[in-house]
Amino acid sequence: MNHARQIYRARRDAVLKSMRDHAGGGVALVPTAPEVPRNRDSLFPFRHDSYFYYLSGFPEPEAVVALIAGPEGDRHVLFCRDKNEEREVWDGFRYGPDAAKEIFGFDEAHSIAEMRSLLPDIAADRPALFTPLGLFGDWDRKITDLLNEVRDRVRTGVAAPDEVVDVRGTIDTMRLRKDTHELALDAIFHNRMKQYACLTNRSAAAAAVFVPFYAGLDFLRYRWGYDKATRDALSDLKITLGVDDESDTPG
Repeated sequence: MNHARQIYRARRDAVLKSMRDHAGGGVALVPTAPEVPRNRDSLFPFRHDSYFYYLSGFPEPEAVVALIAGPEGDRHVLFCRDKNEEREVWDGFRYGPDAAKEIFGFDEAHSIAEMRSLLPDIAADRPALFTPLGLFGDWDRKITDLLNEVRDRVRTGVAAPDEVVDVRGTIDTMRLRKDTHELALDAIFHNRMKQYACLTNRSAAAAAVFVPFYAGLDFLRYRWGYDKATRDALSDLKITLGVDDESDTPG
């Protein structure tokens, strides 16, 4: 298991622990952001949901993290788009469930097309459902439909979650305390600047060197073009350097 996915898995483990502390277990469902149409046949550049990315590191649209804290143990599950080389010509690279499971450190990964049929069994007999509430209208409707479908199975001996909890409170609390790797890059850059050949005591001249050093990470996407393949490659670069896209304060 590489360092990057250890970080995300540790975050998911922390959410699972909070679920057990709060309700004795349950299931957490965290979706990424929906794609936004720009006009009839094109979309705005995709930007993942911060809560989803904080727990997964997964950069693609149409994806959901499911965390299950049950009596049989904890399970990390990802729903994502199928591998489709034809669509990749138009939409950019796709990991697919098999590769995503291995690369991002999940116990299971399934096609997003299977989510609707699998979620009722996942949610059945869980004491609580943890999910972002009021974040995406379409997602709220899916959660309502899920709860109603589980309740409709009551005669088969299963029960729906007694409680629905907004999982963002737990994640916001976690994000107040930065991981070690989130703070490491500043120390690396600071040490490098201390060894820079053009050191100066004049603050204006120093800023001209120091500030672009950080901005250079963001500049890369404009220098080589901001398509999805470049975006994914830069994400890998930033993980290697120890940068987290979600290192801002919650909000």
